[in-house]
Formats: sequence, structure tokens, C-alpha cells
Amino acid sequence: MLKNAKISIVGLLLLILFTVLFRQSIHSDNTIYKNYDATYHVLLTMEALAQTPASQHHFLPIVSLGKDTDKHVRWGATIPDKHGNYYYTSFPLGGFVFPYIIFNVFNLDTTVENLFIFSSLILSLSVLLIFLLTQKISIYINKKSDPSIPAFLAGLIYIFSMETLYSHGFIYWGHSLLQPIYLYFLYIIFNLLTEQVKTYHVYIVFIFAFLLGFVEWSGYLIVFGAMIALAISKLPKKQKYYYILACAMGAIFALSVFVLDFLITVDSAAFFEVLVRRFLARNITYDIPLNKLFVGYWQSYYGFLILLPLSLVIVYWNNKEIFSLEKKYVLILLFIIIVFGLIENIIMARHAAEYHFDRLKLLPIFSLAIPIIWTYKNYSLRLFVILIIVGTSIYSLYQYPTSRIHENIALTQNKHFIEKSDFNKECSSCIVGISGPVRGYTNLLFGRAVHEFQTSKKLNNLSNQIGQCACFVITKGIAESMIQINSFVKYNPNVLPLSLFVVDTPFDWTDAQWINGIGRNWAGFFVANTKESRDLYKRGMAVQFADAQVRRIVDVKPYGNFLNIFVEGVPLDGRKVGYPNKVEITDRGSDK
Repeated sequence: MLKNAKISIVGLLLLILFTVLFRQSIHSDNTIYKNYDATYHVLLTMEALAQTPASQHHFLPIVSLGKDTDKHVRWGATIPDKHGNYYYTSFPLGGFVFPYIIFNVFNLDTTVENLFIFSSLILSLSVLLIFLLTQKISIYINKKSDPSIPAFLAGLIYIFSMETLYSHGFIYWGHSLLQPIYLYFLYIIFNLLTEQVKTYHVYIVFIFAFLLGFVEWSGYLIVFGAMIALAISKLPKKQKYYYILACAMGAIFALSVFVLDFLITVDSAAFFEVLVRRFLARNITYDIPLNKLFVGYWQSYYGFLILLPLSLVIVYWNNKEIFSLEKKYVLILLFIIIVFGLIENIIMARHAAEYHFDRLKLLPIFSLAIPIIWTYKNYSLRLFVILIIVGTSIYSLYQYPTSRIHENIALTQNKHFIEKSDFNKECSSCIVGISGPVRGYTNLLFGRAVHEFQTSKKLNNLSNQIGQCACFVITKGIAESMIQINSFVKYNPNVLPLSLFVVDTPFDWTDAQWINGIGRNWAGFFVANTKESRDLYKRGMAVQFADAQVRRIVDVKPYGNFLNIFVEGVPLDGRKVGYPNKVEITDRGSDK
């Protein structure tokens, strides 16, 4: 059996490597995933932790980068400290702190690709633990059968579920890190319920109860479920007391660290207010149909879900010699803990429906379901189970490239804008603002704080108030809190806008009529049709191009998502003055 277990583990690790390479082959700089903002949020926090002194952030989930101009800039649902740093309160510290520590120890750059490697290592550890847990449960149920087979099948489900392919991949959030902690906690509790326990197990229970709460909110519910399971177990009363106390103290310690760390960093009233507000924003009282949550689970696991009701049928009808009342009772206790882990998805139904990684917590239940099914010695049934697992695995791989992924060249064009336009030169000492919300991708793209929900007028007023230049970046929201940069406007304090640098359009367009956004057969160019562009481009305005030509605008005409700017004179040379070169506005023109 040991040899079979080693072979199975090697096989699972090879399959993990295959899925890693498979997902890496599909990924590109233009790939956008559903909930991709979670990955960039973590990367931003890691970068902010590195740039800001620990004496200020105390390892809380900070989103403010380190320069003076990055301070006192609001960011989503966050709260500030006295230094002008903003902190995210919606999730515990662990999901941010652990990758930050690992990246620092190994001197890794805070990139999507490196976070993918980190997430893949978490996947490998999780698969190993679900294998060991399933193997132990299989031996407990039936010592005569080979436990490596159901353990291998549970590992396959873990590797090839659609949720794993995404949430242990290019999407990283604290739920990914929760999985190995959760699985090992279940492994320890199952040992307590079925084997001779040792004194040091109390300390392990305390440590992992702490880690569960330190990493993710549902960890507290998992610990509470374990306390109930231990309380109604058949363990001696003294042992029950010790282990229940260890669970309670671990969870209390985790909550104390979270609360006290915030209280010594930010205003207490603001902290508790935003904490309650964020909970109310996504809990069960929010008007969201529960069928949306169930559809989400189906999209995360597909045919694997068929195995869950099948296991219940097997428990009911199977041989009583295999499923004694004592064994059934122990399995029910483990099931209670897993159910408590899932309760959070009901309490916070909106979050679980919108953020797919919250559904990873279903995976441990297969460590119960597969051994139970495998006790039924009907080869047709076993073949059916294998076909379900293999078929669903193949279907998940088939669906992966299109299910929650799309490509948008704007991501590459944004990098091109930052690297080749005059933005960094012109705006290095300025405040920066955009019209939409700001999330991690935007901050990391610009490498600075960005004022969100601005208009050119509001940002100009702010520039005048603080006596600092400002750059208003004209953007378009595309998906998952990402943006597409079209142009920017620079303002000096108490001076009319100096210049507009048009470096991009919704498409870097070259065809029979256009070359790099410049008209081939008429004098003019086009930009994105936004309110800011319409306000800035006026008839009579003087515009200077990259080749130093200065021409006046003779007409401005909207055309769908684009704004055509007609200038005087002969057609321009798009190869010299087109994308990504700048266009400078030299006076205000008129509205006529």
C-alpha cells in the first residue's frame, strides 16, 4: 500500500505540473481573468508593505505606496491612519502577509507570474494533504481495501476542478492559502477522533485554529464547527476540554491580533464602522437569489457535484459491517466541521456568488465522499465514478480557456503608454487622477497613488488648492477593475490646462484610411469620445504635433466611440506624428 501511495503522489504531482504548464501556455500580458483585481490587490499590498515602514503599517493590508505623494489618497472601502496610509479592512492579514514574507525571503519581484508560482505551490501542498486525509479516512472505513485509489481520485478532483484551475492559478486571494491550513486542521481533528492522541496535539490544534482565523473569516466558523464536533464526540471529557479550549484560544488570539493591530494603527470608531458596513454590503440580507450561488457552485465543479448525493445514498444503503454506527458518527462529526466552513457562503451569499474563489471551501468534502463511495464493491459503480471524474476533468480543461478569461490588447497598450509617452517625464511630480474607480492594477501600472472618481475640473481645482501640478488621465474601464488609457491632460496650479498628450485610441488603428490614428487622406486624427476629450478639443484651438507642426482645429465630430479632430492644412504623416507620439494643445480655442 505504501508503494501505491508513493506512486499515486508522484502521479498527482505530475498532473499538477501539467496543469501549471497548460495554464501558463494560455496566459499572456493581455489576459484578463474574472476577479483578476484580487490578484492585483494582493500585489499592491505586498508592494505597499515593502515601501512603507513597518512601524507605520504594522503588517496590516495597506494599499498606499511609499512616496509622500502616495499618502492621503483615498482607495475604495479603506480607512486612513495618521500618516495618510489607507488600509483594507474586509479581510484578515494572513492572506497578504504570508506571500509578502515568502517573496521577501526569496527576493522575488511582485509580479503576476511569481504570484502564480506561489499559488501553484499552495496547490501542490493542498493536493498532498487531501490525498493524506482521504487515505486516512479510507483506512478508517475499510482497512482491507487499498486507500491510495480513493485518495488519488480525490486528488484528481482537487487538481481538475474548475475552481482550482482559476483560484489556485492566476487568481490569488486568502481563500487559496486557507486550503492547506484547513485540510491539515481536518487531518488533525480526524486523528483526535479516531486514534490515540498525544499531548503536543493540543498545541497543533491551537496553532492551526489561529491560522484559520488569521487567514480568512470562514476559518472562525470552521473552528467553531470543530468545537461542536469535539463537544459531542466520544472522547474522554478531559481531552474534550483541552481541545475545545485550544480551538477557542486559537480563534480568540487570531481575532485579537486583527482587532488590536487595527486599533493601534487607525481610528477605532472608523474601523468598527467600516467593518460593519462591509459585512452588511455582502451578507444574506442583500437581495441576491440563492440559486445564483448554486449555479456558481456548478460552474466551479460541474460533474464532480454528482458524487456528493451519491455518497449519501451509499452511506444509507451500504453494509452495516463496514459502516458501523461508530464509524458513521465519526464521519458525521467531520462532516459538521466541513458544513460550518460552508456556512459563511450562505451568510455572505453575495460575496460567494461574485467571487468564485470563495467556493474553494467545498473541496474538502470530497475527502469524505470518495472513500464512502469506494466502500461499495460494485465495479459498475466504481467505473461510473471514474468516468465522472475523468470526464469532468477533461471538460474543465476544455472550458478553462474561455470560461472566465478574455484577451484585451489594452493591457499591452497601457504599458506602451507608460514606457513611450511623456507621461512619466511630465507628471513625475504631479498628482494623478482618473474618472473611474482605482484598484490595484491602476496603482501598479502607474507606480503611484491615483485619485479616483475625478473629472478634469475637480482635479484642476485640487491642483489649485494644494499648489501642485496634476495630470488627469483619460481612461476607459474595460473589465475586472482594469482600465484602458487613452490620453492625459496636465494642469499647473492656477493655470489653464497646458497640454493634452494623445497617445492611444480605443484601438491602435491602422488601415486603408488611418495610420497610427492619423488620417491618411485628410488632415486630422482621432481620440476616444469621452467627456474630457469633448471638453478639451475645441474649434480654433492650436495643436502642436510631434514633428513640431502647429495647426488649428477646424472641426470636431463624434463618430461612435471616437472623436474625429479635423485640422487645417494638408494630411499629416502618421508614421511621424501618430501613435504613440504626443499631441500638444497650445491654447484653449472656442466653443463655436
